[in-house]
Formats: sequence, structure tokens, C-alpha cells
Amino acid sequence: MPLSNNPHYGFHPVHESAVGDPHIPRFYNHPYPGNFLTDDLVDDLPYASYIQADLCLEYTYEVETQYLLGGEFVALPVVQRVYRRDPDLRWSEIRTALIEGTIPKRYNHPAATHAPMNSATFQKFADRFFVVDLANGSEYLCEKSTGRPVEKQHSDFEWVLEMMLPLEFSEAELLEFSPQGLAERVLKRTGRWHLDRFLRATMHWLYLHSA
Repeated sequence: MPLSNNPHYGFHPVHESAVGDPHIPRFYNHPYPGNFLTDDLVDDLPYASYIQADLCLEYTYEVETQYLLGGEFVALPVVQRVYRRDPDLRWSEIRTALIEGTIPKRYNHPAATHAPMNSATFQKFADRFFVVDLANGSEYLCEKSTGRPVEKQHSDFEWVLEMMLPLEFSEAELLEFSPQGLAERVLKRTGRWHLDRFLRATMHWLYLHSA
């Protein structure tokens, strides 16, 4: 379903607020044996959530919520934000923006009239990265805050969490890690930046502590 990119007084159509089922947690696990295809797509699965994640578009809705006031329920408007990732977003588009200064046509809108898909949003996405040129003429994309190459294999993060770290740490030791600690262990082991790494580590941490 195409989503509105032209908010009215700062809000998108309320009937679109449930698109993508943002109330359902996003699961990143891929069927094993692992799907290790390297894809130019930033994400191979849809992302829609009330939780902000990497490279997401923010949609804002005014919805009514029931509150108990003075012994009776009263409907009051509240602001609801839903974060969705552009399913067509590609690493090559970010690379082109950094090298050539051009952005995809679907983002070529002024922020004053169009949101969240506009030129300013895409530039913000691109500004998180930089391109490294190698002597052999090849290049790769790096994430600025870590300085690490971008991992484009969609299932790599979960593979390291579920298959590699248990070989290095006991179950008791893994339970001692915080979500951030798990994410840092993956970064240290792979030397690469993964999309939504803290969110993915948090979901794995919750799984470990629910067993």
C-alpha cells in the first residue's frame, strides 16, 4: 500500500497508521542453513515498528486513545510515530549520493511540503557513511560512527550471535552480556557494521533470558 508523503498539518492519514503491522516485533532470523546472499537492498524484509531503527522513515499520526478521567473514559488525541524502512532503499543509492551527489527520484522532494521521503531525509541517510577507495580500483562503504565496513549479508549478525559466540563463551557468560555488549562482541569479531545491530542484539538478549 503506497503511503502518504504529504502530511496535513504535520500528520499523515490516520488510516495508514497500522500499515506494516508496527505492533508486531520484527524478527531478523533467517532460516538455516543461513541465507548468506549479499544483497544491494539495505533490508530484505519489511520494517515497520514503533521502535526507531537505522535508516528509517518517520511517519506521524494523530490517533485517539481512551483515558480514564474522573471515573469515565475520555478519548483524547495523542501523537503516534511509526518507523518504516524504504523497501527499495539500496546501498548503491547511498554510494551514488556520496560520490556523485545525486539522490533517487522518489526522494527528490522539498522537506517543506513532503515528508518523510524527501531530499533532506535521504541526505541524512547518506551522511552516516563514507566510501573507501582501494588501490585496485574497488571500493566499499563504511559507517562513520564505527569506521567499519558495512555488512551486506542480511543474516550475518544472527549467524555470529547464534553460531559463533557460543563457541567462544559459555551459556552463563553469554547471559552476563548486556545487549550493547553482545553488539560490541559481534563488531569485534566481524569488524563490520550491521544494520540495526543494537536492536538485533536486544532481541537476542531477550531470547537468551526467556529460555
